Amino acid sequence: MTLELHRNVFSEMGCPCEISIYADSAKAAREAFALGEEEAGRLDRKYSHYRSDSWLASFQERASQSGGAEADAETAVLLDYAQSLFEFSNGSFDITMRPLTALWDAVRAIPSPEQI
Repeated sequence: MTLELHRNVFSEMGCPCEISIYADSAKAAREAFALGEEEAGRLDRKYSHYRSDSWLASFQERASQSGGAEADAETAVLLDYAQSLFEFSNGSFDITMRPLTALWDAVRAIPSPEQI
């Protein structure tokens, strides 16, 4: 059996994506690509902060109410991993930076202390 490298380029989550796989046939590669694209789409639908219909948007709304919201198991694992990356990177990787980066994008300059 000879494995060949197959590549699939697609767009998801607002950015270009690529899956590279070694497979013994183009058919097997296409099947793997379909699964990968499906999973990327599922993650986008669940965690996109650009989509008002995402699970994340609903979670944020519930979390802002009294009583808060409980994360599901998949999200809890993701948050634990994000915390590990935050610690490993000495704070360079920070998933809580979205409001600040949105402000930065809006003013197209370094925001003033009052804006922050």
